[in-house]
Amino acid sequence: MLVDDEIIVRLGIKSVIDWEAHGFHYAGDAADGKQALELIEQSPPDILLTDIIMPNMDGLELIQIVKNKYPWIRIIVLSSHDQYDYVRKAMKMGVDDYILKASIEPEQLLDLLQETSNKIVSDRPAAEPVKTQGHSLAQIVRNRLEGGPPLELEQGGVPKGGLTAAQRLLLVRVHGGPHFHADDPSAMPTLLNLIELQLKKWTEGHALHYKDQDIVLLIPSDGELTTAPDALQALGRDLISAAKRFWKHRSASASVLSLPV
Repeated sequence: MLVDDEIIVRLGIKSVIDWEAHGFHYAGDAADGKQALELIEQSPPDILLTDIIMPNMDGLELIQIVKNKYPWIRIIVLSSHDQYDYVRKAMKMGVDDYILKASIEPEQLLDLLQETSNKIVSDRPAAEPVKTQGHSLAQIVRNRLEGGPPLELEQGGVPKGGLTAAQRLLLVRVHGGPHFHADDPSAMPTLLNLIELQLKKWTEGHALHYKDQDIVLLIPSDGELTTAPDALQALGRDLISAAKRFWKHRSASASVLSLPV
């Protein structure tokens, strides 16, 4: 789990690493310690990467609470060059290591995470095993879009506000040319994360990479967003604006579909 008040840092770290391919699961991110604690209470991670200087609740306070309530969680501090005093306090509180944000490289972070994961001891409370029958949310949505038969969602795979009622789909299509992926392999994962973060400002929806340069947003249809006049169009314009700000040389368009699931 990642905690940092800078959206660029969160997007960068989340997007530049293929977490699953390296044996990790990205458990979520938060903009401050208060948000992080809410996520941790729902599903405690094995490793926490946290900034120190943040609004609402800083990293030191977060570390203290996590150490008291979840002593098995391993903690890595994300620091800047001028935060040595804070890093020293964090080290005294029992964090495992720290890494400088200004010079962070994917390989360096992966090595540190692997080293930290090797320290994880067996005193963490045992979690119930998750059965993996059925299919993922992304597989189900892709199957329905392509006219396939209904699929059973994988146990443990239903996100909050998941497939319990009719949904609306918002399709975000990137017009970056045929070399959008080739020029920058992290472009689509970064855009997907950016779109999902922007969506969370509006509703409890989910962003999924559909295919090629298409992103599908799954939105509960029983909320104000799908019932208020022109609300989805406003959301689409907001997502396009966010994408254009992030990639000034690329653009995106959006269209609205309706899909019962």
